[in-house]
Amino acid sequence: MGFEFKAIPTRYKGYLFRSRLELRWAVFMSAMGIAWEYETQGFIKGGVTYLPDFYLPEFGDGLLVE
Repeated sequence: MGFEFKAIPTRYKGYLFRSRLELRWAVFMSAMGIAWEYETQGFIKGGVTYLPDFYLPEFGDGLLVE
């Protein structure tokens, strides 16, 4: 017998987060004064697509966070 957990999409600061965990990270970064952008740009490499959760523009040349 297996359990299936489904993400709960939730809105915050104009974004629709795919899960509550992503939302929690956004709230944490906001509380810490860290500028963030949510799912700003995807990439394709070798036929595989990748969409990082957050972009942190104030870290060096920008930092992608999953």
